[in-house]
Amino acid sequence: MSRYGSKGYLRTLEVMIAFVMTFAFLVILLNNPLTNSNEQPSSVLENLVLDDEFRNELIDVQNWCRYSNESTLLVNMTKERIGDYEFALCMNKKPELPRKTVIVDSAYVTGNITEQYDYKILRLYYWNE
Repeated sequence: MSRYGSKGYLRTLEVMIAFVMTFAFLVILLNNPLTNSNEQPSSVLENLVLDDEFRNELIDVQNWCRYSNESTLLVNMTKERIGDYEFALCMNKKPELPRKTVIVDSAYVTGNITEQYDYKILRLYYWNE
């Protein structure tokens, strides 16, 4: 009989089972992404602020929010590029958002030649319906 008895095999088996369970847990945890970034529209706001017609609509506005259920030129131009998402387009104002996962995209919109240092922060909040 061994000096340590027959319990050495059981200890080894316990360690092997613990290792397999830990490894399986880590594989499952690391294999599931928190968000699916493939579904998010890419650089929507970046493309919008480069559009001259869109920028001209932003010149006179100060503090406001426009939502995807409204019908304005800014909202319609945003709808064309964002797809099936609900959204809020806001200039220097906090919107009323749903209790869902909301993605935020922001851009600085600077003034023209007469207002060189005047800038506004345009934020696009969007979420799944």
